[in-house]
Amino acid sequence: MKAKNFLFIAILIFFLGFLIGCAHHFQKNIPTNELDEDETNGLSVKTEEYIPLPHIIDFKMIDHEHGWMTVIKDEDKIGILVTSDQGFTWKEVTPNIPLGKEITQPYFFLNETHAWLTMKKFGEIQLIYTQDGGENWIESNPFVSEEGEMMGLTFTDENIGWITNFVSGIGMGGNHIELAKTIDGGKNWSLISEESSNHIIPYEGLKGTVIFSDPQQGWIPVSTIEVQPWLFASTNGGTTWERYYLPSHPEIQGENLISVGPLIFLEKNNKVFIVGFSSADKVTIAIYSTTNSNNNWGISPKIDFESTDIGPNGISISVLDAQHVWFGLKNRLFSYQNAQWKEESSISEKLPQDYWIKKVDFLKENEGWLVIGNNIKSRLLYTKDGGKSWEEVQARIEYK
Repeated sequence: MKAKNFLFIAILIFFLGFLIGCAHHFQKNIPTNELDEDETNGLSVKTEEYIPLPHIIDFKMIDHEHGWMTVIKDEDKIGILVTSDQGFTWKEVTPNIPLGKEITQPYFFLNETHAWLTMKKFGEIQLIYTQDGGENWIESNPFVSEEGEMMGLTFTDENIGWITNFVSGIGMGGNHIELAKTIDGGKNWSLISEESSNHIIPYEGLKGTVIFSDPQQGWIPVSTIEVQPWLFASTNGGTTWERYYLPSHPEIQGENLISVGPLIFLEKNNKVFIVGFSSADKVTIAIYSTTNSNNNWGISPKIDFESTDIGPNGISISVLDAQHVWFGLKNRLFSYQNAQWKEESSISEKLPQDYWIKKVDFLKENEGWLVIGNNIKSRLLYTKDGGKSWEEVQARIEYK
């Protein structure tokens, strides 16, 4: 039973920040009243009753005006939406999908114009991408080995990106993954790690999606039972990989199930890694950060909670820098500021009994969005005081 608990918590912690849900129904949304301009130049909101949004899978604001959202629309299909007015109005830009194909995960939103989606038909995977905010979509055929399945997609700019391909599991403590790269925005892909060469990603550890902080420096988050946290690192664009050890946490002793990730890169040499430590039914989170090329790591105080606090969508994390971090559990919102953890009690009054926190997204120290809901419907909240108070956004969707 203890081993099952370990594995269960590992999967949840391993995919921190990735929101994956099951869809059931679809409902179009018409606001019941108009929005007024806010005199403080913030987001205009009202709190009257209105028809909720559909099941939101993912939400990302690029800046104060522009953002992307993925929802479940009719027939349990994924819909792609964009906003250019702070989230008031969402326009559907879902590409026209051939019969028998469907949009699936993973996908990646880089900025207001560039995004990449995955399409699948009977196991065959295809990539589609846009360079103009979803007005037009271009198809490509990424490399995925016959026995593999795409599990991750990431870009450092509009041209250079990587696909993480899951090949197979190896016992209880490892997995085999492959890596493909593009240098032309996703038009063409080449395999840079493969079984038939020496360029193999090591098998040990339960590995997640490969992330690059620049075209040469790559990182692979890892979950494993250890005393000290570690992950894989590459300094040559993903050709070779070696273990990279993080310092032990001074407040945590002994062997734990340690999950390193998600990994956030704010600028060159400025890294923030979220590290989870699990023991039985307790989960501990700490923030590791460095701002220099020597990788002298700062470590935050730990925060503990029960595994039952984690919602159906896992944990959503938003990071501005090492001193401004928010994460949402099932019905609890925490912030880390000025070297202190704090639970934001303001969210409890906004959560109906059958809702949970699905996504946390902060753009500035004071400005952020929160998606709450269940697997049928959602609501969008906005704060302009760092999470001390939240107002409901009456968003409108313009479907095709």
